[in-house]
Amino acid sequence: MTRGARRSDVARATRWLLLAAALGLAGGGCRDGGASPAGSVDAGPVPLPAEADGVTGAQVAETAETAPPTNRRPPETEARGAEDADDGGGDADAYQSGMVRGDAALYSGRFEDARTAYLQALDARPDSMAPALGALRAMVIEGHADARADLAARIRRKIAAYHERPDTWGAGYLLSARLSLALGDTGDALDEARLAVQQMPELGVAWRVLGEAAMAAELWSEAVDALRTAVDLGLAAEAGTWERLADALDEVGATDAAKEAARKAVEKTGTDRHARRRRLNLLAVVLKHAHDLAAAQAAADEARVLGPDDPAVLHNEAVLAEARSRPEEALALYEKALEAAPVPMTAWRMGKLLLDLDRP
Repeated sequence: MTRGARRSDVARATRWLLLAAALGLAGGGCRDGGASPAGSVDAGPVPLPAEADGVTGAQVAETAETAPPTNRRPPETEARGAEDADDGGGDADAYQSGMVRGDAALYSGRFEDARTAYLQALDARPDSMAPALGALRAMVIEGHADARADLAARIRRKIAAYHERPDTWGAGYLLSARLSLALGDTGDALDEARLAVQQMPELGVAWRVLGEAAMAAELWSEAVDALRTAVDLGLAAEAGTWERLADALDEVGATDAAKEAARKAVEKTGTDRHARRRRLNLLAVVLKHAHDLAAAQAAADEARVLGPDDPAVLHNEAVLAEARSRPEEALALYEKALEAAPVPMTAWRMGKLLLDLDRP
């Protein structure tokens, strides 16, 4: 990055800071002050689109279910994601590769790369809803209005087909909740997820989606209850559910329980290095909130080994450097994160640090 570009970034970051202060945004969101950048939980006050922060973000695309068949749920697994065994036909390798790359790119804030990868997965398995939902999230953030409308219409046709039969109403509500989450319609997602739980109270994925919707609505206690129920009922995507539970527990200040849940998420992760990196990054955040900076740094360092250029990991390592009174290291990490993905929250934190250091 050139000196002129660096100054321009700092100026933009300063404007974010002043705008946030003027709008009174400095108190909301995550425990460190607000919505976070893609895949990150440690943040500041500037709000971002729901799909770009640490609450819903790329995480939903990773969801998977292979629960036993029920007369209220169709054979297709609507929530398939990158970590799952393949049993859905189509080009398995292309589907798996596309989902893994899409999840990783969306988590890191590389939305155009995520869109491309998810659409490749969708080409490999045209009837699967998971890559369509993932692509929608990327498109909501980056644009592509016509393509987004086409994908949403495809999913709505599937929902309508489910609602034609009473024995698949629950599946319709569940997919509808996922669509609303992908489109950022938090209130609708919450209503539809609650209906799905009423129809399918024994299905772990229904409770998990309710937990995700509650997280998006910042109803943290409801999210904790729903995600705990999902874990108790059992579901194939256990690691991802523990991950979300750790995030929600952290938000309600249950730090010890959050640490345990975050560690379980890491322990239960399979071979997907991107998911492991994301969960290690979350563990680092939770440990920081527990004031265990040494353990937090160790977890963040392990995450960075799995993704040296991941802007979400770089962002949280910068936050840790600030907490350890290493401002120069923090500035370098923020700058590297911004080079990887221009996330406004990272620019905000970098700008704030520069102002704190009296470097206008």
